[in-house]
Amino acid sequence: MSVKTQRKRFLALSKNLKLGSDLTKAEKDYLADCFKNIGLGLDANQALGLKYSKGQSITDEDRRINLKFIFSYVSALIEKEPEGFGLSVADALGKASSYSKIPGCPFKAIEYESLRRAWYNKKYAHLKGNSLHPLDIDSPLDYK
Repeated sequence: MSVKTQRKRFLALSKNLKLGSDLTKAEKDYLADCFKNIGLGLDANQALGLKYSKGQSITDEDRRINLKFIFSYVSALIEKEPEGFGLSVADALGKASSYSKIPGCPFKAIEYESLRRAWYNKKYAHLKGNSLHPLDIDSPLDYK
């Protein structure tokens, strides 16, 4: 899981605790394991998933977050009417790439070929879909 997603999850957990909500069994088990690992001497950032591990970087995470945002736009363009526009994948990718280069666009610029390769790359399949939620892995949204 990405560090930014983990931070968002901790913000959500904090909000629930402040509101007096009960923790789920999974949340309790997770926190118990984290505290146990910290108690056994593991670095707290590592135990809580707040440290980039080998092969991970903030640049990679930022790229996935940008792709999630763009993929949600592409997915909406592909979706059939009345919700979407019913474009072909190629047309939707082209439109998203063009839109990304307009100043003020909510996502970072990306070339058509780079976007096309990412769209068909299996490692980014989890980023597809036109819904965005702050607790989704690699979501561009912040939890408030």
